[in-house]
Amino acid sequence: NFSPVFAATLLRVDDGSPYEVAEQEFEARMTADAMHPALPLDAREELVVNVGPSIGLESIVSKLDASATSEVAVAKIARVDQLPTRWYGYDGVATVVLATSQPEAWRALSSTSAQLAALDEWVRLGGRLVLTVGASAPEALAPSSPLVRFLPGKYAGLAPLRQLRDLETFTGATEPLSIPVAPAGEGGAAEARLDVPQLTDVRGLVEVNEGAALPLVVRAPYGFGEVVFVALDLDRPPLATWNDRGKLVAKILRLPLENSAAAENAPPNFGGGGEGDISGQLARGLDEFVGVKIAPFSLVALLIAGYILLIGPVDYWLVKRVFKRMELTWITFPLIVVGVSVGAYLLASWMKGDRLLVNQAQVVDVDLGSQLVRGTEWINVFSPAVERYDISVAPHLPDGAAAADARRLVSWLGKPDGSFGAGQPGGTSRFRGGYSFTPELDAMDRVPIQFWSTKPFSARWDLTAPQADEWIEVDLKPAGTDAVEGKLVSKLPAALKGAMLLYRRSVYRLGDVAAGAEVAIDPAERRELRSELRAGGEYNAYTAEVPEVLARMMFYEAYGASPEMRLAHQYQEYLDLSRHLEMGQAILVGRVESGSLNLLLDGRPAPEEGSRSWTYYRFLIPIEPDTSE
Repeated sequence: NFSPVFAATLLRVDDGSPYEVAEQEFEARMTADAMHPALPLDAREELVVNVGPSIGLESIVSKLDASATSEVAVAKIARVDQLPTRWYGYDGVATVVLATSQPEAWRALSSTSAQLAALDEWVRLGGRLVLTVGASAPEALAPSSPLVRFLPGKYAGLAPLRQLRDLETFTGATEPLSIPVAPAGEGGAAEARLDVPQLTDVRGLVEVNEGAALPLVVRAPYGFGEVVFVALDLDRPPLATWNDRGKLVAKILRLPLENSAAAENAPPNFGGGGEGDISGQLARGLDEFVGVKIAPFSLVALLIAGYILLIGPVDYWLVKRVFKRMELTWITFPLIVVGVSVGAYLLASWMKGDRLLVNQAQVVDVDLGSQLVRGTEWINVFSPAVERYDISVAPHLPDGAAAADARRLVSWLGKPDGSFGAGQPGGTSRFRGGYSFTPELDAMDRVPIQFWSTKPFSARWDLTAPQADEWIEVDLKPAGTDAVEGKLVSKLPAALKGAMLLYRRSVYRLGDVAAGAEVAIDPAERRELRSELRAGGEYNAYTAEVPEVLARMMFYEAYGASPEMRLAHQYQEYLDLSRHLEMGQAILVGRVESGSLNLLLDGRPAPEEGSRSWTYYRFLIPIEPDTSE
């Protein structure tokens, strides 16, 4: 819904009647370069959706540091009834900004509306919502309001704000922000004050706490996603007329401006090995199959040269010197061609094999606080024959049980850049007719794969698992600013290989945690997070080792920018849980040695012989703040 392009789409109806044409007009979009009249978005572009009144996003787009961030596009949505009614309608969106100063823009978000359900599910599954609430707080944050679910605390009414020094410091402002003088009330004197909503029992990361009593900017976890609460109207005075409002908006959205410290620490946006986004590197890594050899250019060149020699000088020497009958070339020449063709086929058969092979990588995330489980799978299929397949997945929970009730989305996986094969499921095909998706989008029917060819797929699934608390027994509490102490007990049926516990800027290396093992967490054993993550040495952006790529995708921001890391992470950014560490959650991560595949081909489990799989589990652990002091 957010790709702003004028489209004419041909639709086939099920009863076989003629095609119908549906047309939809989209508004132009603003980018860092200019106003583009209806161009589709690149998969790596960061799309920010501003719902309600504008908070000045358009004014900062041209000021972003192009060397430190991917291109940013802004979509303006006037009313919430224009939002998607399915959570995956936000798949191309990086951030949704909901400004509440004009209640008519959001009142349609009733507790039963499909738009609210879609927005809520998207954020829980890894989306990012910025909620700005100022003078409209009594209505927007009332107990019956649909927006209350997103609050990182309890609304305690409006409170007077008389200074904004902490906000200026957070922004890095170059000019002061003056609070307007409010008219005098009955029996009182006029004073400079701004009424803002006050939160109590705040959870998450308080980035601006004016006077240690009024949290103005709070960043809090919401499932696997994130809610940024701003207790100000950014579209009204004094913020709307402040020259540094753009800096504040960029800080809230974590968009690096030119010459800013954020820009210096942001990763470069150019690629290595043909990819501009790290998910493209993962797709390349999954394209390497055990027993399937790729003919090097030197071998191909040698075979071509040998073939030319056979059909030229060798054939001439045979018929001229050996057989001494030139007309026999009508026999020798075809025999050489046939022999070379058979030899090439036998060589290719030896190099490619005759087995159906599958490479699968998956990350299963468990939020112990909400008992929400989500899975992300990347699957590449090598077919030894020209065949059509029905593609679906049968995911499993960490305890080994089938996730039969999980919602599933299955699709092909395109490369998110301009490299060869990007943006399309395949090249020229000998098949007539395409493939189809099921109405629920949980499977693909009759997907063609050509002879000795591969095709990549991706799948996402989620469900609520009440038994999630039984998988990992947790007894952890803070031990200082960046440390925790206590114990973990694994109730998983398989060992967690290379397990780590991450919290804020610290990491505990736990090694292999066996099934049923109890692990003591000692603050004295913590290590600095970033240096420990990089302890493996320089990251090679030109190789595609699946475990290394997945590690970067899971904690991209925690690794931080580095000269050798030349890949962005926009295409599947929701996988990065680094910000949850900042927001006071611990994360237990480890790999499981599991040979089972989740892929179903034509409704049957894919063959496991010769296939490879990588499975990682991550557990989000809420850490209650220490309130003993």
